[in-house]
Amino acid sequence: MGHVSPQASEACARCQPGTFKSAQSQESCQPCPPGAYSSAFASLQCYPCLLGYTAQQGSSACSVCLAGTYHDPTASNATCVPCAPGLYSLRAALACLSCPAGSYAPSPVGPCVPCAPNTFAPLPGLLSCSPCPPGYYQNATGSTACKPCDPVANATFLPHTPEEACPFECPQNFVQDGLACRALRTSTRFYLVFAGVVARPYAPQRVLAAFRQAVAAALRIDPATVFATTTRPRIQGSGRRLLQQQAYPYGDTVIYFVVEADAQQDASRLAAAAYSDAFQAALNDASKAQDLPALVVRSLDVLDNPSPPPPPPQQQPQTTEPVHSITPAQGPQLQPRPSKAPKNMEPSLVMLAKGLIVLAAFATMVRWLDFMQQIQ
Repeated sequence: MGHVSPQASEACARCQPGTFKSAQSQESCQPCPPGAYSSAFASLQCYPCLLGYTAQQGSSACSVCLAGTYHDPTASNATCVPCAPGLYSLRAALACLSCPAGSYAPSPVGPCVPCAPNTFAPLPGLLSCSPCPPGYYQNATGSTACKPCDPVANATFLPHTPEEACPFECPQNFVQDGLACRALRTSTRFYLVFAGVVARPYAPQRVLAAFRQAVAAALRIDPATVFATTTRPRIQGSGRRLLQQQAYPYGDTVIYFVVEADAQQDASRLAAAAYSDAFQAALNDASKAQDLPALVVRSLDVLDNPSPPPPPPQQQPQTTEPVHSITPAQGPQLQPRPSKAPKNMEPSLVMLAKGLIVLAAFATMVRWLDFMQQIQ
């Protein structure tokens, strides 16, 4: 056994690796079935592969299932099965694994990667983490849910950016002031709006507040009249040409500044100052003093704010007079009661005038009759 005799030959030949001959009556060597192997010459049998290994028909050795695949003993033992999307496996695996909630498998070979901040994975076995919707955020890694942002009055939350959580946009004629939307002054007619570019993504609120102070100091104006925001201001006016047409480098942070001016001459003076080299130098000095990135002014415009609508007419205060009322528990007490409005005097004056006219006519008639009697 383990040998065969070719036809017309007196010598026997050994079975090659990957084949076997178990019985004397067999005339030829048989190949090993799938999932089994024989590594020696003149083998009497084939040996099954270990779990996690497979072999094709007639194999002299078993092959290990690589990472990203698995060996299913209940299916064909000839091949390794690839893992489904969202699952992963290690070497010589019998099944694919799913990443726990809060993580995902970017590759079928693993390992699991925790969700980045502002993303989440609520279920296991996901292909990727989902971004937090507008109005929600997550500052931790490996999260299964997002947390709601603090409410901001008159604001609309925007999609997240890698540098900022809970970004929001203020409505028209409102400007972002820290973590709130503040209405512009109704008495202000002109706004100086310009954009500064930071050569890297950098937009925390503390940096915006520091830039606001730096701009106010460079222009020598009250910081309360300056606003700094990373969202394009929505201010009603006839300008905005420069801000709309200006192209900014990709990947840089654009910071918009809004300066309130009480008159056209004030706005023109601030615009001239903002365009000057002295303003840029003073801004650079303030930025270095506060350890801020370099800010370069790229565009500027003066917006003419239309006059605010007239205030509603004020109602005349009504005089009150005391009225006595009695309650069982408190006894007599005084309660104010609106006084009756004075009656319209115009009809009375007309009636009085008509009466005087009638009396005058009657007196004239009496005198005329008396005169006629004297003549007769």
